[in-house]
Amino acid sequence: MKLKRTIVGVTIIISIGLISILYLPSLNKGVYHLLVNSMLEESVPYIYNSEIDVNNDLILDTRTFEEYAISHIPNAIWTGEENAKMPAVDKTSKIILYCSLGKRSEIQGEQLIQNGYTNVHNLYGGIIEWHNDGLTTMDSSNILTEAIHPYSWFWGLWIW
Repeated sequence: MKLKRTIVGVTIIISIGLISILYLPSLNKGVYHLLVNSMLEESVPYIYNSEIDVNNDLILDTRTFEEYAISHIPNAIWTGEENAKMPAVDKTSKIILYCSLGKRSEIQGEQLIQNGYTNVHNLYGGIIEWHNDGLTTMDSSNILTEAIHPYSWFWGLWIW
């Protein structure tokens, strides 16, 4: 009987904790950053949302075309994974890469740096952070959208 009450108590505490993490935006953002930091190596210098000029910066979306079609940062160019469609640019040009949270764009950024590009940046927190900060995203018809492809159900928990 005591074991049963303990299990129920622990289950309630864990449930309250998860609900708090997922539905209290400031706590949610902090946990999201912890998760992002655990995934990334910062092998490509971070750039943050406030440092991006969507009208002048070269922004490359490294996600799948399906993800890009659902939503992307305005004026972003879809490159696909593994630099499949890398536009021809000077190797000193400022290049900003992003994906859902930053891991795939970090890998592509490492490849660009290895190929001699010198001004490569990884968008910290990816399109999830961009969206959560209330910034504009467009769909495949370049119409404003609130829809975000989360990459997986787990990362979908961090979109609010």
